[in-house]
Amino acid sequence: MRTKPSGRPARLPRAASDARGIGHGAIASARALPAIAGLAALTALAATAGAGFVTVEGTHLVDGPCRFDFVGANCYYLMVYGADPGLRPHAGEVLEEAVAMGCTVLRTWAFNDGATQWNALQTAPGVYDETVFQALDWVIAKADSVGLRLVLPLVNNWNDYGGMNQYVQWARAVPPVGTGFVTRSGKRFLLDGRTYGYVGANYWYGLNLAASGPGGDRERLLRELDDLRARGITNLRVMAGSEGPDTEPWRMVPSLQTSPGVYDNQVLDGLDYLLAAMKARDLRAVMCLNNFWPWSGGMAQYVSWNGGGPIPYPPPEPGGDWNLYQDYASDFYSNAGAMQDFRDHIAFVVQRVNPYTGLAYRNDPTIFSWELANEPRGYNNNAAAFNVWIDDTAAYIKSLDPNHMVTTGCEGDTPWPAWNGLDFNSNHNGPNIDYATIHIWPQNWGWYDPANPGGTYATAETNARNYYNTHESKAVTLNKPMVLEEFGLARDGGSFDPASGTSYRDAFFAAMFAEVYASISTNGPGAGSNFWSWAGEGRPLQPYGSHWSPGDPWIGDPPHEEQGWYSVYDADAGTAAAIAAHAAQLFAYLGPSAHDDFYTHPTCRR
Repeated sequence: MRTKPSGRPARLPRAASDARGIGHGAIASARALPAIAGLAALTALAATAGAGFVTVEGTHLVDGPCRFDFVGANCYYLMVYGADPGLRPHAGEVLEEAVAMGCTVLRTWAFNDGATQWNALQTAPGVYDETVFQALDWVIAKADSVGLRLVLPLVNNWNDYGGMNQYVQWARAVPPVGTGFVTRSGKRFLLDGRTYGYVGANYWYGLNLAASGPGGDRERLLRELDDLRARGITNLRVMAGSEGPDTEPWRMVPSLQTSPGVYDNQVLDGLDYLLAAMKARDLRAVMCLNNFWPWSGGMAQYVSWNGGGPIPYPPPEPGGDWNLYQDYASDFYSNAGAMQDFRDHIAFVVQRVNPYTGLAYRNDPTIFSWELANEPRGYNNNAAAFNVWIDDTAAYIKSLDPNHMVTTGCEGDTPWPAWNGLDFNSNHNGPNIDYATIHIWPQNWGWYDPANPGGTYATAETNARNYYNTHESKAVTLNKPMVLEEFGLARDGGSFDPASGTSYRDAFFAAMFAEVYASISTNGPGAGSNFWSWAGEGRPLQPYGSHWSPGDPWIGDPPHEEQGWYSVYDADAGTAAAIAAHAAQLFAYLGPSAHDDFYTHPTCRR
């Protein structure tokens, strides 16, 4: 919530020649006016002299050849008033009133730091609100038009308008990463030589929300990144590849790659902007490069581009069949043209230079890891070709970028490993795969029925814990970290209404967080988690439970799924509490390398 400034602090020292405040609070009294007028007469020559830059000559201020003495006032609030359409006229009147009283200089703040400030200029380190910046431009131009000079302080020693205290909070909340990349040693992640762990979210649509064209909303993006960071999130799993054409059904559009090697510059700019905004907040990105499922185009689209014919879409496509679709997508591993097009995309993204940061992606520590694909499978006896593709593609990425880790994006074994062509050990034992991933989906896997939570939830939670623990034991054998990078549960009763309850989901999140923490705190391979999926300020359109269409708000559910199924909204208080409790516990245990100061220092929490 934004709050209006609370007023100036007591005992703030001021120069004897400055009126205490024009047009706000204590307006100069009638008793003071003769003194102001007298001083104004003494400085009349200076007021009409040079209109150049004021400089210092000995013990005097000078404007060109003339000595510059002045009558001034403090009007610290002009910028924030100027940013409010209803108050800007008043700010203009104040400037004119100051001139009428004989003032030639005004002192007004050129800062307002912190996302919770009313009309904040700097919402996060290096991140500015353009509307407020334009208000400061307006103040300067208006002052010039009426013949006033401005003194512009850049920070406050007091808490009002953020000031030094806000910079201290930012420093504690977001320790600088320097040039450090997150790496792994055995079954631990390391940052600058110390154990590193994280609490993360899935934010797959981030590049589209950040786009400079259709679907983009950068103001929402920045608010949500600030919100996520404040909740204890330090890692976001995002799509770094989506394929057209945008006329295909059930797709996140506009796509990043509209045809092989052809990119939508506005979406590409969105990916650049997203990483720059994350960098400013010390958020790290898992960059998912491909997708086994069709909602981003993915492997099926690469096959279609290379002679595969029309894609046999699964449900909700009328007459769709999951088995036919998976069989088609698995042809990717034997289609040389499809795999080469994907390699070309990898090279394009990994070597890209971000115009916002000046860093090549391969040199940017904001990127946590490269992920081969979302939930790739070796379906229908394609397991051998699938594993070859994993090893070859990971090696190719490492040849382009030795700085970053690489992972698979796999689900683990699932309840049907042979059918899905998955084997946790063989999928992750290659020398160029740095850590293992698992996903846990109780409802999708038939463990949980939201219409009968009393009869199914306890078993579903037990199965989920067992699934985590089984894969944890395998990760110990691999001697690699393991991340639970997808897990979710429907709202109470299976409702798609954002106002419905989340008690079972909150319990499930707490259970999964407990497993992750237990592994980390006992020197196990557990290293982090990304819940599915952040919707933030977005809300589904009515009727609830319908599917996404271009132009609809971005929320956590991909276009082919009922909107609101697994979305986590900014107003979901119970889920937020589970996330915050896990973050506080995890970072208190791990210490400064995992950004725990953000959670343990009382002034940095909300």
